[in-house]
Amino acid sequence: MTIYYYFIDEPWGSAMPFQYFFFDTYIGYLLQIVPVALLAALLCLLIRRYLLRRRTGWPRELTMALFAGYAAALWALVLTPHGFLGDIWHLLLSHQGGPSLSGLPLFDVNRWAWSLHFGGFLRGEAIGNLLLFLPLGFFLSLLWPGLRWRALPLVLGISGAAEVLQMPIGRSFDGRDLIANTLGASIGLVAALVLRRVFPRTFQAI
Repeated sequence: MTIYYYFIDEPWGSAMPFQYFFFDTYIGYLLQIVPVALLAALLCLLIRRYLLRRRTGWPRELTMALFAGYAAALWALVLTPHGFLGDIWHLLLSHQGGPSLSGLPLFDVNRWAWSLHFGGFLRGEAIGNLLLFLPLGFFLSLLWPGLRWRALPLVLGISGAAEVLQMPIGRSFDGRDLIANTLGASIGLVAALVLRRVFPRTFQAI
């Protein structure tokens, strides 16, 4: 299978093998986590509606399901070893390989990677982290409006915990990622507060 991508100077497109597109591009990474997000959203909806018998209205139940799907996708992207999801997809699609957890630092603190410098913040990865955590602040403000600005230390704590938990699984703590994560969640929080004033009835239904 071949994927075609387009640039201004290449009107007819350039060929990109599906394997490269799916396993080595940002869009491919997002596609890898779609089943995880959908499964989490469906389980949340079923558990709340039919096991816990929550009757808070479909707008809130669907929003809770979306939040569960987002949280699962965030976990899959941030708190799994590098290449873990890709290994699973390799196993499913080609029946070869499979996820390996050998060689992870885990509790060997001497092998944990720290990066506490905050220079060179404006980079592609920082923008990606900002966008990745933006829905977190939005969902927190949308589903639990009573938090208001108290959600700021919460998103900072979640971002910090995510960075720390990356070290035992072979990834690194990066101060720039911490800033980008927190800034993104804060923007989402502010956006939700503004939209709540613009569309009060919609937010009240949720």
